[in-house]
Amino acid sequence: MNTFVMWLVRVWCLLVASGAALRMSGFGSDLPWRTLGWGMVMIALLVFIASVAWERHRRKRDGFFVYLRGGGEDGSLTYNEAGRTLELYFRRSQRMIYVPTDAAWKSIMPTWAKDRKNEIVSRIRSQLGQGRFGRSWSYDETDSMDLLMSQKVIDKGAMGP
Repeated sequence: MNTFVMWLVRVWCLLVASGAALRMSGFGSDLPWRTLGWGMVMIALLVFIASVAWERHRRKRDGFFVYLRGGGEDGSLTYNEAGRTLELYFRRSQRMIYVPTDAAWKSIMPTWAKDRKNEIVSRIRSQLGQGRFGRSWSYDETDSMDLLMSQKVIDKGAMGP
């Protein structure tokens, strides 16, 4: 989530907390609470719409996106660039993403990604951020096939419109 959206979320939370404190204190019991409530709902809706719109804009501008999926223990990180994807294995409990060594990368990655390891890993790092709500993700280079994912060739960008 970008800085602007995080700022909007913080302002909204501050407004909600202030409203709740006022209500519990009995101060301003004649204030139009229903109007304030709907105002808070509208602000929350605008924050949600702004965050979705910003993410769509960012994806178009940067030309790629990264997302994590899986269970509580482990899962896969998907890197998508213009419909072409690759997946990396991660362990959530260790906050560890397993990246193939240079030799393994060249042997298992799709053709479009074979010579772009540093660029792709750098993009993944930039998208996952610095761990705002906990530890940052760590990256471990490995050639263990137990920790590497086979790559499906999905190249929607090359199929044309």
